[in-house]
Amino acid sequence: MSWNYRIVRQKHTWFDERSHVERASYKYGIYEAFYDSEGHVGAITCDPVGPSGDTVQELRHAWVMMAEAFGQPILDDEMIPEPGCKQDEFNAVEDHEHEPIASDLYEDIWEEENEEWAEDNNTVDENVRLAWEQDRLAQEQIHQQEFVGVPTLNALIEKISAEYLAQHEQEP
Repeated sequence: MSWNYRIVRQKHTWFDERSHVERASYKYGIYEAFYDSEGHVGAITCDPVGPSGDTVQELRHAWVMMAEAFGQPILDDEMIPEPGCKQDEFNAVEDHEHEPIASDLYEDIWEEENEEWAEDNNTVDENVRLAWEQDRLAQEQIHQQEFVGVPTLNALIEKISAEYLAQHEQEP
């Protein structure tokens, strides 16, 4: 079984008491993704991961491996395992450090977070909510067009760095 780091989009849904409509919002994180022998994602870690290492060099290398995730398409947590995944390959592996995302504990945690999220977001104006969603979709499109498939790690890091610096030059 192979793995790498991937960006994962997580959908949060809640019931908007004010408008009586079910709402959705999204969060993104870098996760460890585990693949079957055909290259389909079969599982991801429960929580996003951060770079770490036993030495500073290992820390740098972990950071670079995570940067490579920005050159891959975004995974949708609702589509894991991916269609065509050989799930029996994952059932045979006992790895308690990396539980799949579909655990009962995971569901309980998200239920609590969704309740908190709903309380915070039920007061948001509908126009603001639509603007947030349009911005989110535009950012995903930029990611797909500008970053996915960049041929070398150096070019990818340069593009990410240039985007970051341009954004911060615009801030007051």
